[in-house]
Amino acid sequence: MANFTWKMAVVTCIVLYINATLSCPRRCVCSYHNGNHPMDCSSGGFSNMVSEIPEWTTSIRMDSNRLQSFNLAFCDVCTYFLGLSLRYNNISTVFFDSPNTGLNRSDINKRPGVCNHVSHFFQRLWNINLRGNIIRKLPKCFFYAVPKLQVLNLEENQISSISNLNLFALLAHTNSMRELYLGRNRISQLARKDMYTSTINLGRLHLLDLSENRIHTVESGVLTFLDDLRSINLAGNKLGFLPDFSFATRGRNLERINLSRNQIDWISARTFAGLPKLQTIDLRANRVECLSPERWSTCQYLSLSLPGLSDNILVDRRLKHLNRRFSTTFGKSLRIALANNPLRCDCRLKRMIDRCMTECPVSEFRSMTCDEPASHHGNLVTNVTGALSCNVTM
Repeated sequence: MANFTWKMAVVTCIVLYINATLSCPRRCVCSYHNGNHPMDCSSGGFSNMVSEIPEWTTSIRMDSNRLQSFNLAFCDVCTYFLGLSLRYNNISTVFFDSPNTGLNRSDINKRPGVCNHVSHFFQRLWNINLRGNIIRKLPKCFFYAVPKLQVLNLEENQISSISNLNLFALLAHTNSMRELYLGRNRISQLARKDMYTSTINLGRLHLLDLSENRIHTVESGVLTFLDDLRSINLAGNKLGFLPDFSFATRGRNLERINLSRNQIDWISARTFAGLPKLQTIDLRANRVECLSPERWSTCQYLSLSLPGLSDNILVDRRLKHLNRRFSTTFGKSLRIALANNPLRCDCRLKRMIDRCMTECPVSEFRSMTCDEPASHHGNLVTNVTGALSCNVTM
């Protein structure tokens, strides 16, 4: 009996392999191994999505073709789809256009919040890669059609706002995203109007990559509803000022923040509030002159005793509840990267260095050099601050 079962398994594999090979579209390569049925149509000169897709196909790769649009209703037999890659085409439009609904794209736009036009569902699809196209927005109900999507790569496109992604979940089970890559787009700000809602489809997101955009503003509390966020990458943007509660989330799970290669010269006292699990803050190559060792904010040279200026001046009044909810406490595993900043070696910086002599998350502090004052330019920070006599509490 066991011998018969083994033979039947072999025959089944052979039949599936032959079927996949015979039904494979021209200029594509179809294969079968370990239960996977990938179809690779990369660099085939296609200007439209392939048709006649073998029924058992589990992934399609159509990188480096000539596609200008992508219809999500392109496949009737994609029951087993796990992955889809359309990198480096010329796709500008992603849409639904199914003959079964009787609705065209103009009808769909007139029916906000309704997904009756979605007749094709990818119940297993978890990875979509659209890197290197010219996409500006995703259609409404995109995530409704891919309820199990975990990884979405939209790097190197022309997205200018988070709102253009239509990230609002219509059903709880569509909230499955784990990794979202938006690097090298045209996003200029992270605004609450785009993300501050419990219906956003990013409640389970672990990784958010926004590197190499044009982001100059992160609003207080903007990440509040990204409950499970573990890592955010904002490297290579145009940030200069970080307000209170810039990275606070309800889940308090954030571990890594990459802020390298920005223009940051002001970090508020509660910028990193509500992050008890924080392990890494990368501030390399910014304009930080000094950090306060209590909350790892910048040493503000602006006097807080100026008329009309209070300690809460940098917090949006609508978000004062965050003061009660999030405290500024850090674990002992926190590490801060501060290399290539124009450090000012004065008594303010001395406070940080003195603490670092016993316990300090700034791992490279012994090799850092002064930028100012000019008389100490290039000298080791530890040597200069160690010789300072500072009697006034800064």
